[in-house]
Amino acid sequence: MESLGYENVQLNALQLQKNELKQNLFTLQNKLKDVEGQLREAKDITKGLEAEKVKVSEKPQTDAECLRLKKKLEMYKDDEMENVCEALQADIEFLQMKLSQERLLSNK
Repeated sequence: MESLGYENVQLNALQLQKNELKQNLFTLQNKLKDVEGQLREAKDITKGLEAEKVKVSEKPQTDAECLRLKKKLEMYKDDEMENVCEALQADIEFLQMKLSQERLLSNK
């Protein structure tokens, strides 16, 4: 009889352990569902961001305003180079004139 009581206590302990494990399993399954939902959401966001990235990277080649501004910038660069070239030519002429004057003065 004592043996039966001991087995009953053991059985009850195992039953409690089983119930705890079931509860833990249920909790873990719920957490897994939450994490899977977050993962799906993150994948959707990533997919949207990748599409936006492609769209944004193509914009400078296709957007009329971007193309207009790019052309205008190139025009300014060309104008700036012309101004630099003119300034250098003026400096060269000035230095040549100065050199000629120094030669004239040294020949006298």
